[in-house]
Amino acid sequence: MCTDASAQYGGMGGGMGGGRRGMSSDRGARPDVAPMAPHNPSVTWLEQVSVQLNELQVDLKLSREQAPAWQRFAQLLNLNLEEMHRAPLPIEAGKAPSGMLIIRQAVDGARNRYGFMEDLEASARTLFVQLTAPQQSVFDARVSQWRFLQNRAE
Repeated sequence: MCTDASAQYGGMGGGMGGGRRGMSSDRGARPDVAPMAPHNPSVTWLEQVSVQLNELQVDLKLSREQAPAWQRFAQLLNLNLEEMHRAPLPIEAGKAPSGMLIIRQAVDGARNRYGFMEDLEASARTLFVQLTAPQQSVFDARVSQWRFLQNRAE
């Protein structure tokens, strides 16, 4: 029997906000979450991602055995998002940044993001192979809609 892993593990949740927000007493029921338009100023981008991650966790109906792989995936996704929003290192007050310093910081940031993405991919593969075929379909459908993971060079 598959049950919600977050409930089994004391509500550790997997999303950035954790927990099972908006769930009814029926474990199979989906929370009524209104679609959030990107232009809605009252909902931040990170809050949207948190909702998407939580919805995926609920929809997957993870078993106890799948929970550790989910936790690792969610943790690495959160670390990746933190890295994407990390401010560059501050420049000493009163000094103009050199062109080479700016380039070095850009390269270091890209290298860090690439490393995080490789770790995220490995954790996603580990999770994916543990999912049942219906769970894999849910995972594919949900994650393929996550714009924050798609190439930004468009």
